[in-house]
This record gives sequence, C-alpha cells and structure tokens, in this order.
Amino acid sequence: MKLMDFAKILPEEFGEQEFIDRVNQVVDLKEIQSLPVNERQSLYDFAQYLADYLLLVQECLEGVDRASNGAPTLNYRGPFIENVLTRQNGRPLDKGQLENFGLGVADDRFGGDDTQH
Repeated sequence: MKLMDFAKILPEEFGEQEFIDRVNQVVDLKEIQSLPVNERQSLYDFAQYLADYLLLVQECLEGVDRASNGAPTLNYRGPFIENVLTRQNGRPLDKGQLENFGLGVADDRFGGDDTQH
C-alpha cells in the first residue's frame, strides 16, 4: 500500500491497535529498528518533512486552533509515543514502546480511556 492510501483506509473512528495495524500496512514498524543508522536518519528526515508540510497545509487550508493562552493546538488521533521531546523530566526511557508502539501509553501517562478516537 502507498502512503497516500493510508488516509483513505483509516476510518473516522478507530482504536489504537487498528491505527498501528494500518500503519504497518504502509511501513513495517519493527523493521525500522534494524535499519542502518544512515537509512533510519533518512527515514526520519522524510517523516519530519512530511509532518512539517502537513502542518503547513493544515494551517493554509483550514487554519489552526488556539489554546486559551494563544498557543497553537494540533489535533492528533494516533497512539502517544513518549520520546526525548515529550517525556517529562526525570521519567525513565520506556524501551517497551519499541515493541508495543505506544499502545496504552496515553492511558498510563494521562489517565482515561484513549482506546477509541
């Protein structure tokens, strides 16, 4: 499946596992761990560029919501992956996410039922 097909096959309502299953139809997440460093960097560069471009498209075509303090807010519906940019100070690195792909992490970190979006 091509990347653009992902947008067509993901239903409006989905759970975390369904999201991961659909992502794995586009890219084998486990394979990323075994990529050589330079290939993993290239994949990261692609993904970051794509995310930045999608944000620009969203901003230009539909606008961006603002929080009460004026900061932009972004709508994200997939599982939460805790990493160096999102992990709270003092919280240990959770390497288990390499295997569970963030399933249930939002519930653990923020509470509540985040299994259906």
